Amino acid sequence: QPNGKADAWPADNSLTTTYKAPITLPNVFVLKYKTNNRPADNFIALHNAAGEKLFEKLPTSTVPNTEYNDTISLAAGYHRLQLTDTSGNGLQFWAQPQQGDGFLRLYDTSGRLLYVFESDCGAGEALSFFASPQYKPDTVNIQAAFSMFPRRTKDNIQLDIELSTSAKVAVKI
Repeated sequence: QPNGKADAWPADNSLTTTYKAPITLPNVFVLKYKTNNRPADNFIALHNAAGEKLFEKLPTSTVPNTEYNDTISLAAGYHRLQLTDTSGNGLQFWAQPQQGDGFLRLYDTSGRLLYVFESDCGAGEALSFFASPQYKPDTVNIQAAFSMFPRRTKDNIQLDIELSTSAKVAVKI
């Protein structure tokens, strides 16, 4: 009863929103990072909920067109993995094929694909997640990584397809 009277606008008495909870990942996983031809623009950092940096991959420790595999072991809890691109063209940009094709993916220690960052991600992408030693893999939904490079071409293209479990794949062009 605003101002001691009946509310004239009952439609503004409630608010709803959609909340997407952080995904759960195992507390030990493998981070696979393939640099593009210009890795000097790309930074990877992993922080815990208190903001402490637990892992980083700096451009000064990478070389072009190279795959890096790092096993990450975390305490149970909330974390944030951040890919930052200072030039704003991600690990792959369709309008700049000369920069090459990179990726960032997470796997469990058995090699099962858990999460795929979008390579054409502009200034970057972040993943908030809960790390748990009681993690149980999702055996119903298939995780898939699919990349076509270059995205604009009159000649050949390279397709990179990776699935968390075996499945039939059809590529239609």
